[in-house]
Amino acid sequence: MASLPRWSSIRGTTTLRDFYALSGIAFLLIAVAFEFLGYVYGQRKDQLVEDARLTTAIERQKEHDTEVAILRRQLSDANNKIAALESKKAERRLSPDEMHTLVSAINAFPGQKISITYLSGDKYGKELADDFVAVMKDANWDYGGGEGAAPGLFEREPRGITLLINDADATAHKASGGILALVHTLLDLHLISTPLLTGNKDVPAGAVRLVIGKELPQPVL
Repeated sequence: MASLPRWSSIRGTTTLRDFYALSGIAFLLIAVAFEFLGYVYGQRKDQLVEDARLTTAIERQKEHDTEVAILRRQLSDANNKIAALESKKAERRLSPDEMHTLVSAINAFPGQKISITYLSGDKYGKELADDFVAVMKDANWDYGGGEGAAPGLFEREPRGITLLINDADATAHKASGGILALVHTLLDLHLISTPLLTGNKDVPAGAVRLVIGKELPQPVL
């Protein structure tokens, strides 16, 4: 120990004791400061990581919301297009050429009795029925006068255009020339798919009833 600095001096040992004691305290304070700074920066790191995670989550949510909005808009556009197509399909009318063709085909049979019926509450069916009434007027067919078309209630909702004749006439395969001309012309115009005449007890003998239902045939382009 005699080799240590100022080992044999009271003043020297006192000075060095104070120096080393204060240095130890200083180093301890520095160590504590570094530990504190390490803790503070550790907390800051965790906060930055959490902020970054939240930012990422927010960005992803925004992207998701944008994608959902785009999909909803596309779905809405698709639904609008479908609705427009369905509306167009429901709004089937007779073109001037079709009306002229029908009149030319059946006007050789004036006085033929016909009734025209559409689904009650179906405004599109009513409009098409009015077109047929106009044809019957021009062809001098007996459509019953007045508005000429009447709404009807059905146990089973009819589809497309149906032609009904009297039960007995149907059983006997009997139809007037005017009815046959009407059937074949409607077939040529693709307004009916088959030349079918259905028997019905409520239709008077020799007459024909034209029923307009849903899902009307569309014009052939």
